[in-house]
Amino acid sequence: MNFEGKTSKFDRQAIHKNVSVRKLKTKTSEKRLIWTNVILHIILFLMAITAGYLHCFHVSNLHENDLFFSHLSNLERELTFRTEMGFYYSYFKQIVLASTFMEGFSSLLTDTRTEYPPCLSLVNDTGNFNYFHFSHLVIGTQKNNQCANLNSIERFNLYPELLLAGAYRFLHTFDLIRHYCFQVKRDPPTNPIAIAINPNIMANLSQLRKLDVIPSNQLKINSTSIISCDGSGEPPYFYVNSVFILSGLVLFGLTYSGWFVAKIGSSNQSKMDHILQVIGGFLPILAYFSNHREATRVQWTPPLRESFAYPFFIIQQSFLLGYFGSNQMVNRFSFPCLFNI
Repeated sequence: MNFEGKTSKFDRQAIHKNVSVRKLKTKTSEKRLIWTNVILHIILFLMAITAGYLHCFHVSNLHENDLFFSHLSNLERELTFRTEMGFYYSYFKQIVLASTFMEGFSSLLTDTRTEYPPCLSLVNDTGNFNYFHFSHLVIGTQKNNQCANLNSIERFNLYPELLLAGAYRFLHTFDLIRHYCFQVKRDPPTNPIAIAINPNIMANLSQLRKLDVIPSNQLKINSTSIISCDGSGEPPYFYVNSVFILSGLVLFGLTYSGWFVAKIGSSNQSKMDHILQVIGGFLPILAYFSNHREATRVQWTPPLRESFAYPFFIIQQSFLLGYFGSNQMVNRFSFPCLFNI
């Protein structure tokens, strides 16, 4: 009897068993891979959150140690915003101090104080208008002549101040941010800290040859103590803390950028691939903190435009790296959105 081309019952059972075992192993490996990826995502997310928090805490401490910001009065805090930093902060304060948010918003859209307007009408003491010649423009024949308004939001990119002022007013309205006030006593040093010059001598002498130094205890200081308020309920505190929190996004984005780059170069199948991906996410954190002096100056200049723009640039970079490294089809609307963050 010829049994060629035929399969016995036992052979069919063995083949079926082997196929079932392979399917079971495949399902088990797929489940293990899924759980490994979930754990990997959790580790990277916790790493990014921790790095962002540490960076926020670090720059806040550097700022405090440099200026002793928590023990200054609000006026002194505002004076620490030198050069254009005070210029940007003034708009935030302008919206915060306005009677309504819309009034502050409108004042930025119709600003006549910041730049020299292209149209300017001045009234003298007698009520008559003065005449000025600017290039080809003669101004001042009509009393209702209005100066051209400046859109400060668009001109100086004041969207961060607008959003922060709106958030401050909202949180302050519902008493979600508070402040704590205390008295700071200051003992002025006994050594001379000020120079007093007689104005008559200054007017008569073309060259100042001698300076009369007056000790600080003779400067008639009215008070040696100030009231200092600490907490996000104070506008300067809310402003700088918001910038420092935003700077945490830099480390968050760099962590994911490093992970996406490491993920592109690995097969994502073995344990070593997963370990290398974690190392890839950690290396940007290490490099950033190792070169922190050259990497950022947000701790010294919080109100500058770069302090608001750089975190979103890094987040956009991480999104793009994730997009280019993904094998899945992405919604056609998602790609243009990455360029409009």
